[in-house]
Formats: sequence, structure tokens, C-alpha cells
Amino acid sequence: MAVDNFLVAAQLLYACLCEQVNLLPEPDRPTRCCLIAASEFEMGVATLEDMCACGTAYVRIDSFTPSSTFPVQQELATMCGPEQWALTLELGIMRCPPIGTAEVLPTCDEYAAYTAKVMADAQAMRNAVICCFGPARPNRLLLLGGWQAVGPEGACGGGKMTVQVQILRCDECPAA
Repeated sequence: MAVDNFLVAAQLLYACLCEQVNLLPEPDRPTRCCLIAASEFEMGVATLEDMCACGTAYVRIDSFTPSSTFPVQQELATMCGPEQWALTLELGIMRCPPIGTAEVLPTCDEYAAYTAKVMADAQAMRNAVICCFGPARPNRLLLLGGWQAVGPEGACGGGKMTVQVQILRCDECPAA
């Protein structure tokens, strides 16, 4: 079976993100780190577990597109298929924001503490991308998307960012 370079790139980023998450201080460290191919990463809630409450880091395989000039989608037909692909991955870390009680809203200090955790998570995501695809692995082009705050919504919030990774064609066109 051939190596799936798309999955390998996603697994590499996933390993780097999980490693960076493990460097976060306890008890603020997310306890879950997931890799998934999906249109969105849904934070699950079950009777005995809440993915947001325990904190969850993830890498999501979003999409890939053929590209003549990375990361622009190929627009002209070819006889041999694309020279390269642009693989889009999303990474994120979600956790519980302060919610207060039915009588009292969260304090500004609670919001500030939550914000500090979210920004530490954002740094862990940046570090994961750089450690994964940075100077140690200069053979790939990258296009980093901006970091974006998520929520808080439904007692869950955090941040996410995207990265597009160049995947080169590994084999030649068969002879005609």
C-alpha cells in the first residue's frame, strides 16, 4: 500500500500539537488531543464526559485541492495530473470559559484568567506549526491562516487556525 502523504502531513501536525499541549501547565492542560477528517470538529457531550470541560486540542483534515502554483487551485487541465496539492488543515484548542451562576456573571478577573489560557493555547498552536513544518523541514511550502477566537458558545470556547501544506506529486505520469 502506498504512503498517503496527505495523512502523513496531518499526523505530523497532530503529533506536534499533542506534544505542545503536553507542555502546557497542569491543571490547564487539555486532556484530549484528536485527529479527525470532518467538515467541522464538534465538541461532544455525554453523560459522563464533556470534551470542552476536559479541554480538547485537535487537528482537522479540512480539504485538499490540486495546485499548479501553491496554494492556488489548478485552473488548467493537464495530461499528467497536478504537480502538487494544497492540503488545508485546521488546528484548535477548546475549553470551558467562565460562566458564572444564575445570579452572578463571571468577574473580569475570571475572564482575564480564561483569556490567558486561550492565548497560551494559541501559542501552543503556533509552536506546533513551526516545530512541525518550520526550519527543520524546509522542503514544504506553507501558507498559514490567521488565528481566530471561537465562542464562547454553549459553554465552550477557545481558538483555531488553519495551515495549508504543499504536498508534491510523488510519482511520474505513466508513459503513453
